Amino acid sequence: MGRNISKRWTNHNRAGHLSNQSRLGSGFRQRVKRELSCELDSRFPDRSTEVEEAELVARCEAAVHLLEEQQCMMVAARGELRVGRARASALGRNLREEERHFLEELKRRSHKITLLSRELQHQNVTTTTLCHELHTARLKLFQQRQSTESGAEGEEEPRGKEEEEEEEEDEDYEGAGSDWLLSPPPPASPDQQEARHKRRVSLREERVRACVPQERVTSPQRPHSMPDPALFLVPLRFRLLRLNRPNRTQDGEAVEDEWEDIDDSRVHRRVDMGAGEGETAL
Repeated sequence: MGRNISKRWTNHNRAGHLSNQSRLGSGFRQRVKRELSCELDSRFPDRSTEVEEAELVARCEAAVHLLEEQQCMMVAARGELRVGRARASALGRNLREEERHFLEELKRRSHKITLLSRELQHQNVTTTTLCHELHTARLKLFQQRQSTESGAEGEEEPRGKEEEEEEEEDEDYEGAGSDWLLSPPPPASPDQQEARHKRRVSLREERVRACVPQERVTSPQRPHSMPDPALFLVPLRFRLLRLNRPNRTQDGEAVEDEWEDIDDSRVHRRVDMGAGEGETAL
């Protein structure tokens, strides 16, 4: 019981103490206000409430105008912000559209590049095959040329023998005397004439082939030395023999013409075996 009374007494003291503090605070504030008002009145004796009210009204109006201007500026800024957002959205749409077109073009070009790479690979394979075929053809042509050259070398021996026989016949003509130029040639059998004609034509064809450049036949090859020009020169005795030989034989047949037609694939020329001394026969 005593304890409850003591608690109530402490609570009552605390409440009185708080009320006293609040009173003292309000009195202190009022005193400070009076002192400040007295100080203002002493400093500004001509100042009145009307002037203060007018100043306050002017300040309020200035603040209102400032607020209105700021409000207008905020509205303009919001409009600009709205326009900027619209532009940004339009630019974003344009960028997305351009990106889509770029991706489509990139895809199309990549597909085209793939097709071109396949075509190029196919052409490379074809080129490789053609190069291999060309190399094989050149090798075959080189082998054929070697075989023909070896055959021509093999034919040179009988040709040399024929030339030796012709030289022996020439020596026989020279040993017959000084009147062999004016005497007619001895009659020969048709078989001998035909064989001699064929041999002469073959010799002429070989000589013409030797003079034809290789570039006209196959392709540019290694240059060869010039053939012996003595093969194309006609000795004086054969020229005189041709001049003194009769135009017709005893049987009335015409003598074989000294001009022969040579047809060697691309070469169409006439070879005069009776050309003057010191001149070629082509």
